[in-house]
Amino acid sequence: MIFRFNEQTHLQEKQELAIGAFDAFHKGHQALLSRLTPGCACLTLFSPLPAQVFRADFEGSICSFAQRCELAGQFGVDHILHIDFSKEFSKMLGEDFLSKVCCCMPLKKIVVGWDFCMGRNRSFSTDNLISWGQQHGIEIVIVPQMRQKDIQYSSSAVRTAVLAGEFTLLWDILGRPYSLDLRGLPAEKKNGLVIINLENSEQILPPEGEYDTNAGVAQLNGRKLSLSETVEQCKFKKKLD
Repeated sequence: MIFRFNEQTHLQEKQELAIGAFDAFHKGHQALLSRLTPGCACLTLFSPLPAQVFRADFEGSICSFAQRCELAGQFGVDHILHIDFSKEFSKMLGEDFLSKVCCCMPLKKIVVGWDFCMGRNRSFSTDNLISWGQQHGIEIVIVPQMRQKDIQYSSSAVRTAVLAGEFTLLWDILGRPYSLDLRGLPAEKKNGLVIINLENSEQILPPEGEYDTNAGVAQLNGRKLSLSETVEQCKFKKKLD
């Protein structure tokens, strides 16, 4: 179930909340979600992403909001706390944010990553969170950084790999193929192909070229994606040229 921030959820059982942007659901994110107990597992989802608000050079999201909601369910999340992120919201103190969350739902545990920080000027760190948890009787779990050999599980690593068209590396980081959400985007049929207009897509795109996908051979030319068949999501396997 999706709840809006500042909306009373009326949940009776105490919940376990993972806090983060979760724009990729990479293996590092998955490690956070594995610390939640099924039946009372919640996470925050920001829309737009903080980077979309603050960075003029933001390349694009890794997943659409719909994909993030679907992935949350696949990884055992029961409830989503949907936060409409804005510059005004970013000025909220970390303590005030947590107090508002507690007004939305009863909490027994909060799970965050090793590099967690939030609130005005990103001043509320893991140390602050641990202290806050002790004061309020809420368990705090800090999940350490995850790496495997030279592979870094991070959203920045995902973006770098997408821009380079390195889909084998993406599989290693995500545990699944990189996928463009095509639902709701304008499409036309021409010369036996389905041509999707990606102008309104919020997602980051790989380099132009031909790709092996779940819809056969796909051609990406600028913001146009040509497919041999209609699919809701285009899952990239490898670059062909």
